[in-house]
Amino acid sequence: MALTTAAISAAALTAQAQTTSVKQGVTPLPARNIYALTSDNAIYVLRPTATQWLRLGRVDGVGGSLIGIDFRPADNTPNIMYGVTDGGQLFRINVATNPISVAQVSQMSTQFIGGYSGLMDFNPVANALRVAGANDQNLAVVNGTDGSNLSTTVAQTRFTYAAGDLAAGRDPEIVGGAYSNNLAGATATIFYMIDHAQDTLVTISTLTATGSSNTATGVLKTIGPFVDTSGRRLRIAPTTDIDIFTDSTGRNFLVGASSRILFTVDLSTVNPNLPVGQTQNVLVRSGVSGTQLAAGSQSLSGGIFDIAIAPLAR
Repeated sequence: MALTTAAISAAALTAQAQTTSVKQGVTPLPARNIYALTSDNAIYVLRPTATQWLRLGRVDGVGGSLIGIDFRPADNTPNIMYGVTDGGQLFRINVATNPISVAQVSQMSTQFIGGYSGLMDFNPVANALRVAGANDQNLAVVNGTDGSNLSTTVAQTRFTYAAGDLAAGRDPEIVGGAYSNNLAGATATIFYMIDHAQDTLVTISTLTATGSSNTATGVLKTIGPFVDTSGRRLRIAPTTDIDIFTDSTGRNFLVGASSRILFTVDLSTVNPNLPVGQTQNVLVRSGVSGTQLAAGSQSLSGGIFDIAIAPLAR
């Protein structure tokens, strides 16, 4: 299995650039559609039990390059996601239409300038959008006081590691992130991120009064390194991104894409409440391997920038 090697860097993946079929591992992928955004503004879908990505088409009419996609749990719309461009425009994207259709929602007043090394994910408790990344920007996009949709951008404290953390004093290189309890009506959520420079899973070091990650503080702590089933540390590519799927029992699964490799982590095996300075291994349970996709329109036309999993309806 591809993720049992000790190198999942961009260089290590070069030889696997065309092997994009999915092989189930110990922890199977969630039985939901998994969508991928590629570097040429195209969206693909991996349907439950499928072994190959299906191209849905390019996303046109957004006036730039999409750098992230995500579903908004409060919307309960399995076919409509949000996307943000490199120019800070937010769009609703309907992946059920042919061609894919878009409608602009708003323009961020503070532009995210981290490029592809960024993340966007909806906080299911606050019903707000987090846009952040390797340049340490930490932006919240919220509804306006007049009720307008995602019309207010708040620049919050830039990312830094807590004093006493194993990475204290180092510059965070955050390339992917997602909130747990990814369902409408969630009352608490934890924000998980990947630092590709440290090859670690990280989170926010403090919680709000209601038990959610206090992401506005920007203060990070290390949970621990990613390892395979043999305990060997894994390296993470700078284009890695993640999303979190929450099942009907409330169990959370992290699904990641590193170049064209998919992997999963059962978050019930992860303790986000370890004291600063204490860490654990983060076990990667599945990856991909296999045969080349069909030629032509079904081949992935660029590297994967982001993934999004349709949440369960509530």
